[in-house]
Amino acid sequence: MTYPQPKYQDFHLKGILHISPDDAFRLIANDEAVLLDVREPEETAVAKADLRQPAIEVPLSGFTRSTKFSQDRIIVVMCAHGIRSAQVCEWLLGKGYTNVLNLDGGFANWQAMNLPVSIY
Repeated sequence: MTYPQPKYQDFHLKGILHISPDDAFRLIANDEAVLLDVREPEETAVAKADLRQPAIEVPLSGFTRSTKFSQDRIIVVMCAHGIRSAQVCEWLLGKGYTNVLNLDGGFANWQAMNLPVSIY
């Protein structure tokens, strides 16, 4: 389900695990994971992943040293194309989080796989 090298994006940081959008969707639907959307407000104002449990939205520009998340479930981090989310994964791992996955290819790949999307 997870893999060490991205399949849908060129950008990669060593030590980051990736997950495909369809596998991420299954984990989130089964309440095994939460989706952390790090896109900026102007991006999420256009379209979002449509989930029973809404994504946690913390834009990359809003991350601070005190930003904290529950560690009781896997955190799947998503941005537009997987670059910023990989950077956030690296930051979270550095802060001691262990169950962190990068959404491979980001929201663009989520849409390409025809997963649920709300368009505004």
